[in-house]
Amino acid sequence: MDSKTIESLAVGKVSNRILRCEYLVPYLNENDRTPELDGSVYVYKNKDHLNKHIHDKVDVQIKGTKVEHLDYEKINFPVKLISLANFRQFGGTIFFVVQLKNYDESSIYFRVFLPFDISKLQKEFGEQQTREIEFSKLPNDPDEITNIFYNFCADRISQYKYVRTDPITFDEFKNRYGDPTEVKFFLSGKYKNRDEQLRYLSRNPTYLYVKTSDLGDFLPIDRTEYSIITETIKGRISIAQNEYYKKYKLIYEKKGKYIAIGDCLYYHFIDDVIEIKITGNLEQRINSLSFIIAFLNYGKVYINESPIILGPVDSIKADIADYKKQQSYLMRIRTLLVLLECDTNIDLQSIPDNEIGWMNLLITGLIDKKAVKINIPKVTPILIIKIFKKKIYIWVEPTDDGSFVISKYFDINMLMEIRIDESINDKISRGILLKENDFMEIEKSDLEKLVMSVINFPISIKSSSYINNCVLEMINAYDKQVIKNDQLINGADKISNYLLDNEPEQYLVYTINIFQIKKRKFGLNDEDRTILTDLLQNDNKLGNICIEILLDNFSSAKKIISSLSSDERKAIKRFPIMNLLPKRTAKKN
Repeated sequence: MDSKTIESLAVGKVSNRILRCEYLVPYLNENDRTPELDGSVYVYKNKDHLNKHIHDKVDVQIKGTKVEHLDYEKINFPVKLISLANFRQFGGTIFFVVQLKNYDESSIYFRVFLPFDISKLQKEFGEQQTREIEFSKLPNDPDEITNIFYNFCADRISQYKYVRTDPITFDEFKNRYGDPTEVKFFLSGKYKNRDEQLRYLSRNPTYLYVKTSDLGDFLPIDRTEYSIITETIKGRISIAQNEYYKKYKLIYEKKGKYIAIGDCLYYHFIDDVIEIKITGNLEQRINSLSFIIAFLNYGKVYINESPIILGPVDSIKADIADYKKQQSYLMRIRTLLVLLECDTNIDLQSIPDNEIGWMNLLITGLIDKKAVKINIPKVTPILIIKIFKKKIYIWVEPTDDGSFVISKYFDINMLMEIRIDESINDKISRGILLKENDFMEIEKSDLEKLVMSVINFPISIKSSSYINNCVLEMINAYDKQVIKNDQLINGADKISNYLLDNEPEQYLVYTINIFQIKKRKFGLNDEDRTILTDLLQNDNKLGNICIEILLDNFSSAKKIISSLSSDERKAIKRFPIMNLLPKRTAKKN
C-alpha cells in the first residue's frame, strides 16, 4: 500500500464518517495540494443543507498511516511547528489521523487545534521543529461528531481575536487584571436533552473564558477535560414503601453513563451491569446493606413512586446471604457502640487491626452475653481497652473453666462484694478500685454513673473508708489536670457530703475533705476558717496538719510534720491536702 493509496483511503474514511452526520457536509479532496489543508466541512443549522442555512465552515487536515494494530483510545502523531503556525493563521483546524491496518480495517483519531491550543503548543515546542502530539479516537456517534464541529465554531469565534496573542494562565490573568467577575464556557451543538449535554462534556474538552469589569471581552485561559461529571438529583428512593435515600446521582464518564443510589448501588446503562459497593461509615453501611437486601428481594427501586428496574438482578441474588451476614455483624457493632456510648458514625476503616480482636471480644461478651477468653498475661477485675478512640473500662469476673464473664464497668448499679471479716461480706461501688490516673481522663457520663453508684447504696464503717480513699484519688487527679475537670471535683464534693451525712463517726476526716475541695473551687471565707480553727485537737497530729494547711498556716503545718515518724511522713505525702502546701524553691546565689 503506497502513500498515495494511504492518503486516498484516509480521506475516504473521514468523509464517510462525516457523511453520517445530518448537519455536516464534507468537501474533501483526495491528494489535495492545498498547503496544510485537505478541504473543509460545512456546518449547517438545518438538515436541508441549503446555502441560507450554512452555520460555518471548518478547515480540516487529514493524514493517513499504515499500522499493524488498531483499537487504541489515544495515539501520538508528529506535527510540525510550521503547520501549527499556519493553523493559527487560519483561525484553527480539526486535524484527523487515520490508522489503516488494511483496506477495510481502520481507526480515526482527531485533534482540535484552536488559537489557544496552538499558542500553548508553540511555547512547548521550544527549538523543536516537529513534536508528537496526542490525538483522541473519533466517536462513532454522529451527533457527538456534529457537536464537536459546532463547539469548534463557537470557540473559534471567541478565540479568533487572540490569534496573535500569547496565552496566559489563570494566575497571570489575576496578576494582570485582578479577580475575574465572570467565568464561562461554550456548549454549542444539536443536543436532544440535558443528558446528551452532560455526556458530551464528560467525553470532550471545553475552554474556559474569564473577564473583569475593566476587560470588555472574555479571554481564554484554559482547556479543561471533565473525566467525570456528576449530577445530583433530588428524589425519594424507596423499596416496598420504605424510604432509604432522598437523592441519587447520574454520573457521566467517557465510557458511558451510570446511576448511583446511596453510593452503594451502581447501574451501568451501556453494559447493563449492576455493581454493588458497601462503603462509608458504620451507619451508612448498615443503611446501604438494608437497601441492597431489599433491592435483591423485590428486584426494583422506586424513585418518586415510579418503579425502575435496574439490570439483571437475578445474577447477583446469590449474594444476598453474604449481605445479610454483613448486616447482622455491623448491627451488632452498632449495638456495642450504643452500649459503650460511642459515636455510631465511626469509620470502620479507621479501626486498627489490633483493635478488631478486642471489638469482637466485646461483642461476644457484652452483646451476645457469652463468656470470653482473654489472652493477656494477667487478668485483673478491671480491664482497660483502648478502642474507638477512647478508653473502655470492662468489669471482669472469672469462671470455673478459665474463661471470663465481662460487663460494662461503669453503671449505676456497679456494685461488688468486699469482705468485712471472716463471716460478713458487704457490697460497695466498684468505682473505689479506680486510681488517680483513671480519674485524670474519665468520661463525663462514666463519672456520673460512678458518683450515683456510691451515693445510692447504703454504706458501712468499713466500706466508707474505701469510698473516702476513692475521694482522695479524685482530688489528686484534679490537682494534676492541666485543664481542670470541674465535674471531677464536684463529684468528689458530692461523695464527701454523702459520707458526712451517713457516717458521722468520721466527721473530722470528711469535713477536712469538704473544705479542701471548697478551697480549690472558691477559696475559704472567715466562717470556714472559724469552723476549722475550732476543729484543732492537741492529740490529732494528722488532722491538725490538714487544718493548718487549709488555714494557710504553713509554718505550723511543717512544724507538726517534722515531729512525725518517717513512716507517717511518707504516708501523709500521698494525701491531696499536701498539694496545697507550697513547694520549696531553690535559693538564688
